[in-house]
Amino acid sequence: MQKSSDNHNSAYCTENNSKRDFRDIGMGNDIDRQVFVLPTNPSAHGTTEAIYDDNGDFLMNDGVSRDITEKKALEAQLRHAQKMEAVGQLAGGIAHDFNNILTAIIGYGNLLHTKLEENNLLKHYVDQILSASERASKL
Repeated sequence: MQKSSDNHNSAYCTENNSKRDFRDIGMGNDIDRQVFVLPTNPSAHGTTEAIYDDNGDFLMNDGVSRDITEKKALEAQLRHAQKMEAVGQLAGGIAHDFNNILTAIIGYGNLLHTKLEENNLLKHYVDQILSASERASKL
């Protein structure tokens, strides 16, 4: 029998006649341990150990698997929350910059409005600028 350390790229699964990819995570003198991911359920991870006697003959195979579906769902939820936070910060920065620009438009528009004579033809345009900037500030 060939030890899995001699061929640790894949192993044959007799349960469902499929190949599983393995990755070595450690090896002792008498134990060859590998981690696998089931191709039918990527949320199930497992560890298998082939145990050999002092002569190198295979004694038994021992393994454990665990379902990490909930962990993956929580990781996805965290990533989504982080994306939403980033979008919120971006929107807040844009709103702040927009408000700064409007403050300048309203301020200079009010200065121009007070400097123009009442009968000046440009006063109507200044009133339109101030009216539009007031509407924009309410967005």
